[in-house]
Amino acid sequence: MAITTIKPDGQSVNPLAALNLDPEQLATPTAQRARLSGLLDAKREAHQSAARLARWARPLSIAVVLTSGLHIWETLAAVAPPSVAALSLPGWAYHLSALLLVLMIDCSIVFLAAATSAAAYAGHNHRSAALPLLYTATGLLNLAYLARYMPGLPDALQGPVLSLLAIVFVLLLSTLVPVVLVAIERAGHILTVSRLALGVEVATLRGLVEADNIPVAAQESRAEELLCHANATPAAEAYLRELPAQQSYPAPESVTRQPVSAIAEPETASLVAGNTSNVPVAIYRCRHCGVEGITKAEQLAHGRRHATERRNRHTQEENTE
Repeated sequence: MAITTIKPDGQSVNPLAALNLDPEQLATPTAQRARLSGLLDAKREAHQSAARLARWARPLSIAVVLTSGLHIWETLAAVAPPSVAALSLPGWAYHLSALLLVLMIDCSIVFLAAATSAAAYAGHNHRSAALPLLYTATGLLNLAYLARYMPGLPDALQGPVLSLLAIVFVLLLSTLVPVVLVAIERAGHILTVSRLALGVEVATLRGLVEADNIPVAAQESRAEELLCHANATPAAEAYLRELPAQQSYPAPESVTRQPVSAIAEPETASLVAGNTSNVPVAIYRCRHCGVEGITKAEQLAHGRRHATERRNRHTQEENTE
C-alpha cells in the first residue's frame, strides 16, 4: 500500500495537493511508525472482510443446489413406466423456482466480485471465469423482458428475437448451475487462504508495532536514574549512548565518579567540578499546563498541584449544589 506524495511539476496547483504528504515527512521515524500502525489497521480490516465473505460461500452453494434440485427432480421423475402417475407440482413451485434462479444469478455475481476484490488484498490474483457467463445470462434475461414488453416493437421482429433467446436460454441455463457451483466453492477456498494469509500478516504487524512502541516512560525513568546516579558505571554510559537519536538524553562522554562519603551525606556534599552525573535532567514537560524544560521531580509536583486544584474545585461545586 503506497502513500501519495507531492510531486511538484510547475503547473497549476491542484486543490487536492494539500491533502498529500511531503516526502521529507515520510522519511522520519515517526512517520514510519505511523505508517506501520496504519498498515496494521488496513490489514486487520481486510482480514475481517475476507472472514465475513468466506462464511457466505457454503450457504450460497447450498442455495444453488436447492435451486437446481427442483428442476432435476421433475426431469428425473418423468423417467418412469406408464403405470406410475406423473409428478404434478403446484404452480407456486415453478414461480418459486424461477425466483430462486434469478436470486442465484444476482447473488453469485455479487459474491464472486467481492471475493475477487478481497483476495487481492492478500496478493491473490483471482478472477472467476463464471462472471462473464453470469453477466451474459443477466443481460439476456433483461433483453428477453424488453423484447416481450417493449411498446412499439414490430411483431415481425419480436417473434424471431424471442425464439432466438429461448434457444440461447436452453444452452446457457443448462451450464449455469454447475459452473456457478464450482466458481462459488473455488472462491470460498481462495477466501479461506486469503483469510489465513492476512491473519499471519496482522499478527506480524501487531508484533512489530508493539515492539516499536516501547513505552517511552520506562526509558525516561531509566535514563534519569542513570544520569542522576553518582556512581555511574561504564555499562550505564553505554546504555545512554544506545538510546534512540530522537530522544533528548545526551550521554555524557565521561562520568566522574564521586566518593562514597559524598554520597552518604547529600546535605553537605557538593558537586565535583565537571561532574554532571548527579544533576537532574530538565527535559520533561507538564501535560497539564504545558511547561517544558522541567525535571522529573518538578513534573510530579506540577501533577500533584493540578490534582489538588481539581479536587478542591470539585468539592466547591458539590458544596454550591
